[in-house]
Amino acid sequence: MILAPTLLRGWVESRLTDKLLHTTQITTLRLNLFSGHLEIEGLRVRAQEADSDLIVIRQVIADIELLPLFNQDVVFRRLDIHSPEVNLVRAEDSLWNVALHERRSSGKSMSQFMLHIQNATLSNGRLTIEHRSIIPARTTQMTRIHLAMTDLSSNSIEPAKIHGSAELSQSGTLMIKGVVGSDFRSGMMTIHLSDVSLDTIQNCFGNPLSVRGQVDARLSVTWPGKGTSLIGISGAIEGHKLVWASADRSDWRVAEISIAQLDAVWPDTVTLNRVVVTKPDIWVRRNKNGRFVGVGRGPAHSSTQSPASSSTGTKYERSPPTRWVINTIIIRDGAIHLEDRSVTPMYSDGLQNLELSLDKLMSTPSQPVRITARADIASGGALEIYGRASLLDPLPSASLKAVIHQLAVPSTNPYLERTLSHHTTDGRLTSVMDIHLRGNELEVTSHVTLSDLQVEPVRNSTSRTVQERIGLPLGLLIALLKDDMGRITISFPVSGLLSNPTFDWTNAIWATIRQAVIKLVALPIRSIGQLVMGNQESASLRLEPITFDPGSATIRQSMERRLHDLAKLLGSTNGTVLHMTPILSATDLDALQHLPQESWPISGLDTAETAGHVLAVRRAYLVATHVAGLNRISSDRLPVNPPRHDLVEAVMPRVELRLENTETIPLPRVQLGKQDYQ
Repeated sequence: MILAPTLLRGWVESRLTDKLLHTTQITTLRLNLFSGHLEIEGLRVRAQEADSDLIVIRQVIADIELLPLFNQDVVFRRLDIHSPEVNLVRAEDSLWNVALHERRSSGKSMSQFMLHIQNATLSNGRLTIEHRSIIPARTTQMTRIHLAMTDLSSNSIEPAKIHGSAELSQSGTLMIKGVVGSDFRSGMMTIHLSDVSLDTIQNCFGNPLSVRGQVDARLSVTWPGKGTSLIGISGAIEGHKLVWASADRSDWRVAEISIAQLDAVWPDTVTLNRVVVTKPDIWVRRNKNGRFVGVGRGPAHSSTQSPASSSTGTKYERSPPTRWVINTIIIRDGAIHLEDRSVTPMYSDGLQNLELSLDKLMSTPSQPVRITARADIASGGALEIYGRASLLDPLPSASLKAVIHQLAVPSTNPYLERTLSHHTTDGRLTSVMDIHLRGNELEVTSHVTLSDLQVEPVRNSTSRTVQERIGLPLGLLIALLKDDMGRITISFPVSGLLSNPTFDWTNAIWATIRQAVIKLVALPIRSIGQLVMGNQESASLRLEPITFDPGSATIRQSMERRLHDLAKLLGSTNGTVLHMTPILSATDLDALQHLPQESWPISGLDTAETAGHVLAVRRAYLVATHVAGLNRISSDRLPVNPPRHDLVEAVMPRVELRLENTETIPLPRVQLGKQDYQ
C-alpha cells in the first residue's frame, strides 16, 4: 500500500522546511506502508534570501521501520543518497547562504527525537564552495564524494563509524576514516590527502603570482580539541615539485617541503616541529629601473573581509590571532640566482649549496629566531650568516654577523664600472660584517680584506671616479693601501634609517670609506713625507724629498724608514714610477768650499760648483740604488732627472721625489699635509 503521494509530500516538505530553516521542495515521494520502503526524487533545499539551490539530491532510497514513527522516532535500516550537490556561497558581505540561527518551534524538540541509522551510503556527491567576499572570487570543488556510515544512534553513547573518499577539483584524492558522535559535534577522523594540486588555492596568492605543485598529507582530526579549542589537528604534510611564478617566469622552485609533525589546537595555536625544504631554487630579479620584480602582490588582491556577522546582522568581536610556532626550519641544497638589469652589463651571480636553519620562529613579539646559513658563491667564494633576529615584531631587531670568504672581485665588475670607473682583472675579497637592526635604524660595520687586486680604468666612462669621490686615483690608492703581502685591509661603519626613502646608501658608504682611507694612508704618507697633489694636468704626486747633510752623500738614518716605505709602495704595484731630481743647494756650495778638494766627491775637480753638481747626481743614484735593492725594483721605474739649483739660503740639500701613476688619470688640486694624520 502506497500512501497518497501528494499529501505525504506536502507534510514532509513542511517538516523539513521547519527543521532545516530553508524552503524544501520534493518532486516525487513514495512510501510503502507495509514494507517501509521510501523513495524520494528531486529533493531541493533553497538557499536563504537567494534564488538558488543550497542542496540538490537526485534520489533518496530508504527502508524505514514504521512503528517507531508513531512516537516521532525514526529508524533507518537503510539510507542511500544518490548524486547530492551542496552549494555553499559566502557573499560580498561575508554572510553565508546557510541559516545559522535557531528558530523556536512547537511540538517535540529535536533533542527528544530518537534517530537510528543502521547503514547509510552517499554516492557520487559534489560539494562547491564559492567565496565572493575576497577579490578575486574563488571557487573550490570536491567531486565523486562517497561516504558510508554505520550504527548512528541519537540515544547511544557509542559513536558511529564513517569512511569515505572524494576527488578534489583539479587533481588529488581525499580519504577519511573515523568515528562521529550522534549529533556530529564530536568525533575523530583520519584524513589522507594524495597528490592534491595547489591550483585549488591559486587565487589566495593573487595576480600576478601563481603557485603550482602537489601536496600529500596524513592528518588526525579531533573535535572538540583540547581545553576550549574547537578542533585539534596533528600529522605530517609533504609538498612536491612546488613552483611560485610571476610574469611567466619561475621565481621559486622547491623539490620538496616536509613537515614532520604538525600539532594544531585551533584556533589557539599551530605548532610545526620540523620543516625541511629540499632543493629550493629561488630567482631574485631587479629590473632596469632598480626595482625588484616577481615577488609582489598586485593591488586589490587582499583577502581582507568585513567583520563576521550573523544572518540577523549581529556583529561579532574579532577573535584573538592564532599563535604559531615553527621549532626548526631547515633548507638543504638550495640555490639563489641573482639577476640585476639596472647595471650594464647585466650582473648575474648566485648562491649554491645553500644550507640554512632557523630555530624557534614564532608569532610571539620580541622572540628572536636563531639564524645559521652557509652557501657557495657561484663565481667563487663562500658566504656565512649567523646570529639572531626578531623580524616579525612591530619594532624589528637583528644582530647578525655575515662573512664573505674569498669572493672573486671580477664578478662584481658591472657595479665597479659604474661606481669606480674601473674594472678588475684579478682579486679576492674577504669581508666580516656586523649587522645591527634596532627598529628603523640599521648599522653595518664591515671589515674588508682585499688580496691580489688588479684594476684597469674604463675608458670614456661617464661615471664618477674614485679620484672624484676620495681624492686619489684608484691605482695609486691601491698602491698606498697594500701591505707587505699585497693585501688591503679596511674597516668602516655605515648607518641609516630604513624608512627614509631619500637616504642614499651609496653616498654614505663613499663618505665613510673616504674618511677611513685618509686615516689608513696616514702611516705610509707620514713616513714617505708630505703628499702634495699636482695640478689638473698631472697624474703624479710630489712626495717629501730625501734630505742630506750639506756636502755629504751619506743617507741619514732618519731617511731609512722613508726609503723602505717607498720600496714597499713601488713593489706593491707595477703601475707607478718614482722620478728623482737631485737639488744642489747653497748650503752644499758653502760646505764644499770649506772642505779640502780631496774630500770632494771626485778629487781634482776645478770648482765647488762642479763638485756640487756631481754630489747631487751621486745622491740621486744612491737613493735609486737603495730603493731598488730593498724590494727588487726595476731601474726603469727609478729614473733620475738632471740636477737643479736651489740657492736659497738655509735650504737643506735633497733629492726631490715625484710618484707618477701610469694610468694617467688627472688629479684634483688637493693637499693632505701631516696635520691630517696627527
